[in-house]
Amino acid sequence: GISHNMLLARMCTRVAKPNGQFRLSPDRVDEFLAPQKVQNLPGVGYSLTRRLQEMGLQTCGDVRALTLGKLQSECGMKTGRMLHDYARGIDGRELKIDAERKSVSADINFGIRFSDISEAESLIADLATEVEKRAEEARVLAGTVTLKLKIRRPGAPVEARKYLGHGSCDNTSRSCTLLQPTRSSSEIARIAGKL
Repeated sequence: GISHNMLLARMCTRVAKPNGQFRLSPDRVDEFLAPQKVQNLPGVGYSLTRRLQEMGLQTCGDVRALTLGKLQSECGMKTGRMLHDYARGIDGRELKIDAERKSVSADINFGIRFSDISEAESLIADLATEVEKRAEEARVLAGTVTLKLKIRRPGAPVEARKYLGHGSCDNTSRSCTLLQPTRSSSEIARIAGKL
């Protein structure tokens, strides 16, 4: 999703899915937002959606028809202001691109079934090498190593229905805080192997 503020870029992302891009120019904002459902706005959860629907407000166009004062009297000062602005495509939040990186990770999101422990150790070593590379690029050291696993649920089929899917699994994670921060792949792999 591409647009001139975070709100609109996020809203455009919904339109761009599943496999593309959507660019919204400033002159098309009203036309784009008017039919958007209020529950698609960031910060509008289940209870606020219900309250707005009780007021007869289904879309951003409906919200735009109300004054700021009416929205604030019905939804509160802060929420009323947010709804008023968001329904008009106004978002004053600044994009922070220089945020300090807090973590480095490497994940595999498709199902892998191991036949023995050596296969799991090999994958952990490969992932640790990738983490080391990413940590070097980010110029950070690991203070904690976390291993996340999806473990096939008891009774779930051995082969997932979806090709390369993980199927029905339980999520588990284990962490270890290091005495000495590191980015060494061998050290990360050794610790993850113990977890």
